[in-house]
Amino acid sequence: MKWTQQIANFFTTSLQRKLMLAITMIVTLVMIAFGFYLINTQRQTATTELEGRATRTVDLLAQTISLPLWNVDKVSIQAQIDAVMADPEVNAVRVIETGKSEPTVQGRRETSAVEPIVRKAEIIFQRGEEKVSLGMIEIDYTREYLNRSLAQTTILIGIIVVALILLLLSSTYFLVGGLVTGPLREITTLASRVAGGDLTGRVNLTSRDEMNTLASAFNGMTSQLRQTLENLEQRVAARTKDLAIVAEVGAATATILETDKLLQAVVDITKERFELYHSHIYLLDQVGENLVLASGAGEPGRQMKAAGLTIPLNREQSLVARAARERQGVTVNDVTLAPDFLPNPLLPDTRSELAVPMIAGGIVIGVFDIQSDQVGRFADSDINIQTTLAAQVAISIQNVRSFEQSKSQADLESLVNTIGQKIQRATSVDDTLQTAIREIGLALGASRVSAKIGISRLHDGDETSLN
Repeated sequence: MKWTQQIANFFTTSLQRKLMLAITMIVTLVMIAFGFYLINTQRQTATTELEGRATRTVDLLAQTISLPLWNVDKVSIQAQIDAVMADPEVNAVRVIETGKSEPTVQGRRETSAVEPIVRKAEIIFQRGEEKVSLGMIEIDYTREYLNRSLAQTTILIGIIVVALILLLLSSTYFLVGGLVTGPLREITTLASRVAGGDLTGRVNLTSRDEMNTLASAFNGMTSQLRQTLENLEQRVAARTKDLAIVAEVGAATATILETDKLLQAVVDITKERFELYHSHIYLLDQVGENLVLASGAGEPGRQMKAAGLTIPLNREQSLVARAARERQGVTVNDVTLAPDFLPNPLLPDTRSELAVPMIAGGIVIGVFDIQSDQVGRFADSDINIQTTLAAQVAISIQNVRSFEQSKSQADLESLVNTIGQKIQRATSVDDTLQTAIREIGLALGASRVSAKIGISRLHDGDETSLN
């Protein structure tokens, strides 16, 4: 007990030491309270952002998988789920069709979600004026990364608080009431403002002592917190904007039933909304050996398409061919350093490029290629977004191709049926021939059609044949 008495005597035998102890206790309590407030505020902000992101993601995914679910395209649904599962905070995605209790398609990590945030959305398919409920989609977000980030922030704030307390102990010993009261009042005022959510204030001191160091450290902490929140908001806003553009492309192309118009709409909207230098789409030919430019944005795209630009699938010096071969996104953020970059004289300002394969039903049908005139334009998040968009475009292309084939077959059958009915109404052989010739000529767009019928008898028998 002797050492405790010595400490008590040390602080009670000097006014300066008493002031140091009093100020240190007050500021320590303020800093601890402020630290707890910052931690709680960041927790609430991060949790709200994660919950909002979960809601936006499940709503957007419910829209983008409605068409594949209607077409029972589980591969496309799984591809979109895999794209969403690329986010490490997504723990599980389940698609449950109406009338079923078990998921039709799902994605799940091996580990369970920590304090999961579960969001559900109804999958509705718009068929004309009719809305059909296809089922539900559920997404589980884990708080594991959120808690880990908060733990790091807590340690950082704890270190800052401890450092500030130690600095205060060493500095206030040499201060007197008049030199301490004013600066502490200014710091306390700023702490109250920050606690109220205002991170724009600063402590301005003209002294050259430890109190100025404390103020600088406090300003640095406030600035760092402000920058962290701003960066978080920017990332969330950028991600939300990209997902909204993907949904916009899907909505804009959902009603287009011609392949050329569909592809042109995709490249034009993508170039404009993502603020790109250029975008174009290559489709794999029927042989599966060459990628043929099917559509491109702007005048360069039209010129390349008119020139019949093709890229062999086995070509090494081509990011487009490489993306198709590897069945995954390929990005180069400085084309001058990429040995497999294929320059194009119509696009001289290309500085970075991103190519992603378009896969439908597990088959690569083409490559979606976008380019920027900025070095370092594309990040991993851009690959995820463009992969999702490419999968959506691939499904649309397959749907349009199926529609065009069905329409051609129906038109042909209708034409044959019409000609057959007209021939049946003929009353003689001449009328039958005239009707057949006339209708076939109209169907073929021929200016002149003739038919010749001859009868010959075989020498070795009594059979006859018509020529």
